[in-house]
Amino acid sequence: MLWLAMKQKFNLQENFEIKKVVFQQLNRQYRSLRHKLHDHYAKNKDDEKILEQPPDGITVENWQVLIDYFESDEFKVCKEVSDRNKRNRDKLKMAHTCGTKSIAQYCYEERDLETGQEPTRTSTWIKTRFSNKKKDWIDDASREAYEDIMKLQNEGGVDTEGLVSEDEAFIKVLGPEKPSRLRGCGDGLKLPSKRGESIN
Repeated sequence: MLWLAMKQKFNLQENFEIKKVVFQQLNRQYRSLRHKLHDHYAKNKDDEKILEQPPDGITVENWQVLIDYFESDEFKVCKEVSDRNKRNRDKLKMAHTCGTKSIAQYCYEERDLETGQEPTRTSTWIKTRFSNKKKDWIDDASREAYEDIMKLQNEGGVDTEGLVSEDEAFIKVLGPEKPSRLRGCGDGLKLPSKRGESIN
């Protein structure tokens, strides 16, 4: 029912990959809203009148339901898992320049309007990890990965027979693919295996 409403409002095609990315985005937005609501609760939980101070757009009745949930054992367990995942994300070597926008969303917005073809992996890597403002990579790990990927595509490697494809280069440098997630490209993407772009 939700998917039908989204299709009609945004004129979306009946496509499994599109549907998957849409629901991934909805899930992120939901988690973001829940995080903001919990922040409001955490800042005011010691206030005796907290129930009378719901966030904007939330009714007192729904606020009571949320407070009960935030104080439940179920939420405390979920919070522990969330905090652990956050610590793991903080340890990641490579970030990107998309901010809150997912890389999948970036690829969709940058697709060729005539063919529907999305950017190549290498183009996506450059656009999301190279700062045009600073004229430099956002971190050394992103730069080194790009250099290794381009070297494999242009020169090959000691364990390869000749040159390798863009997909093969990304896998060798960043590791094996994961289900519905391409290395360096985010969730729900199936990018074309074309020779990537380079920085002049």
